[in-house]
Amino acid sequence: LLRSAGQGPRVSPAGTWRVGHYDVKGETRVVLQKVREGDTRVLDEHVIASVRSDDPDYDAKFLAAMDTARQRQALFEAEDGG
Repeated sequence: LLRSAGQGPRVSPAGTWRVGHYDVKGETRVVLQKVREGDTRVLDEHVIASVRSDDPDYDAKFLAAMDTARQRQALFEAEDGG
């Protein structure tokens, strides 16, 4: 297939991947975020899991999501050459 000059492959901007989590409307979102060094602006974000705050298995699900996020972080860093 032919591409026009402006349709090259999507390139992710340079940055560092970090694992994070935050609360939104009664749920904790575990995320993998790409940020620039020395900057707090998020360049890219992948939601790994959302866990309801009132879930009886919250701790186990949260810890499993954090583990998955760390594994994905290692994979993304390897792909980025980091």
